[in-house]
Amino acid sequence: MTQNRLICRQIVISLCLIGLSIGFGFQTETAYARVSLTDLQNQINDLQDQINNIQLTPGPQGPQGEIGPQGPPGESGNLSDDQIDFLCTVSEQLGIDPPADVDCAKIVFVTSTKYTGNLGGVAGADAKCQDRAYAAGLPGTYKAWISDSSGTPSTRFNKSTFLYVRVDGALVANSWTDLIDGSIINPISITEFGTTQTGAWPQLAWTDTKQNGTRGWWVDCNNWTSSSGSGYNGIITSVNYQWSLMYGVTCSRLNHLYCFQQ
Repeated sequence: MTQNRLICRQIVISLCLIGLSIGFGFQTETAYARVSLTDLQNQINDLQDQINNIQLTPGPQGPQGEIGPQGPPGESGNLSDDQIDFLCTVSEQLGIDPPADVDCAKIVFVTSTKYTGNLGGVAGADAKCQDRAYAAGLPGTYKAWISDSSGTPSTRFNKSTFLYVRVDGALVANSWTDLIDGSIINPISITEFGTTQTGAWPQLAWTDTKQNGTRGWWVDCNNWTSSSGSGYNGIITSVNYQWSLMYGVTCSRLNHLYCFQQ
């Protein structure tokens, strides 16, 4: 730094001397001509080179400023449906409670649409439940509460230890064990869209399934593939055993389906 200051001082003095030389040297054409223009230009060029070659050394770093105020918290991330299913499945397998911010309750609804007994079998009934869930934007995989010779809820369903709730949040059962004990807490009369299913009593859902999830009276519209014959149903406004199995009706009748998230 000291060397740079000396160079700068020398440059300033030199510029002043050049200015004096110019001032006195050209007052007249002969009397005070001390230097030629070429010499002056050379001196200016030399000074310019010295200026260009000056390297300034930075001074010491100043003290760190005060820390500013903390910004607002960012938005919390949302778990995907697959992540929620994984956490719920692991928690269920280990017999532990899921994380506090993870809702593992299983959604239950009655379809807003009606069908004849020709459902395309149990697989067709499951597909109809899944379609209605998609239509309403509900998460997860759904199966119909229905039985035939190929399977029943007791053999096809994931038997959850978590709550079963309607779309409106009302409790249906506290667990699979509670679901099949002969009665439910609230009727499964709310559709996938959260609306109450209304109509002339009785409003029915195809089931041929006992309240314990096993096959009913083996009266199932030829394994749910025909609109002729008879099939058994549950009453969607009931909370006793009749919610699952009550009436046998003609397979040409239009009835609902119960759908359970797995």
